[in-house]
Amino acid sequence: MVTDLMLATYLAVTPVQAVCSTWAEVVNALKVTHNETLTYRAMFVQGSVMAIFTSPSGEFTVVQALPDGRACMIAVGHGFEEVNEQPNKTTH
Repeated sequence: MVTDLMLATYLAVTPVQAVCSTWAEVVNALKVTHNETLTYRAMFVQGSVMAIFTSPSGEFTVVQALPDGRACMIAVGHGFEEVNEQPNKTTH
């Protein structure tokens, strides 16, 4: 179970020291403690899912959901912004 102490510890450590729990517990903890919701996700070939949770204030958490059922918070930050760059169109 993800507790406030685990989240506080996670926020104080380097991004390589992941905190893991169940998907439901991680999602709930991010919503309750940081007002973060799932914004993006992508599936990898080996079956894990990378998810990015964001808050209206720009905080974000990167979570890797593993095939064994664990969900691990692997990075946190602030200043998240969505960039919608259009490719440069050149004529030949």
